[in-house]
Amino acid sequence: MGGVCWAVGLTAPAPTLLGLAGLLGVGLGERAATALGARLSRRRARPRHPLPARPLPDRPRKPAP
Repeated sequence: MGGVCWAVGLTAPAPTLLGLAGLLGVGLGERAATALGARLSRRRARPRHPLPARPLPDRPRKPAP
């Protein structure tokens, strides 16, 4: 895009470093929002009150010698 602006003779609306910093902020914001959304959806998927564990079946005991 910068090459097209240069060829046409347009000046950039913002300095290059400021534009790159803005793009970096947008990218980091998207990643943070995606990670937060995934974390919240995992939290909602868990049951609030897990069912009690099933008791183990009785095992026959060995007689004492």
